[in-house]
Parts: sequence; structure tokens; C-alpha cells
Amino acid sequence: MNILTITLNPAFDLHYYIDTYRPYCESYAKGFEINVGGKGVNISRALLAENTESTAYVLVGRDNCEGYIASLQSEGIPSVPILIDGRIRENLTIHEEGKFETRISLDTFTASDKILDALYSEIKHSVDEDTIIAYSGRVPKGISP
Repeated sequence: MNILTITLNPAFDLHYYIDTYRPYCESYAKGFEINVGGKGVNISRALLAENTESTAYVLVGRDNCEGYIASLQSEGIPSVPILIDGRIRENLTIHEEGKFETRISLDTFTASDKILDALYSEIKHSVDEDTIIAYSGRVPKGISP
């Protein structure tokens, strides 16, 4: 079986852990982590954890794609990056001890319908009758649903 995942709207997920969050004041984090995500990438990550191979096809903004691609490689997630202009979006999540998280998303990632042709050109050589394609997540600005 051949599994392909498609992520049109990837993200850097920045998580900061704090004891007390005080709006309008400086807050100090006691720890942080940075993950790369997007729903399709998360599916590939979960499949990898279950020893099931997949290939993640990911739109990535040229301005900040190097760390994203390197992170996928370091996790062992086979991927095909499709470069577009702009930046991959960033999500900042504040985890306050004992409270609900606060999330701020930089929602500037933009693509166009034309990139779907490039995506199709990339995946058409990998598809046969035993291929499963998982598309999930939000469509970025500029691409019609």
C-alpha cells in the first residue's frame, strides 16, 4: 500500500510553558518546544509511529522552509516539499499551568490555485491503484476550496 499525505497549510508550532500568564505584562517561560505541523504532516507522523510508511507532500514558503524541511528529515518523515513564495505560518501557544492554552496564529501563508498543478505534477508519478491519498487541514488563503 502506498500512502501520500497532502499539507497545503503547514505550520511551525511554537509552545511556551509558563507558570502565570499576565496580559499586558512580561511573562517568563520555563520551557519551550518547536514542532513542525500541518494536518497531513501530523498524519504522516502518526503513521510513522505505527511503523507505516507514507510520503508527505507539503507546500512550504521559501522564506522560512529550511528549518521545516530539516525537521521533517530529522524525524524521518519522507517528504516532498513544494516551494512557494512567502513564509510558513507560525502558531504561538502559551501553556499556563492549570489553565486553558492561549494560541496566536500568524495567518499570512498564501498560495494560488496554480500551485495545485505543481502538486498534481509531483504526485501523479507516485499514484497507482493501491495508493491512498490523505488530504486534511485548512486551505490556505488564495486557493479556492
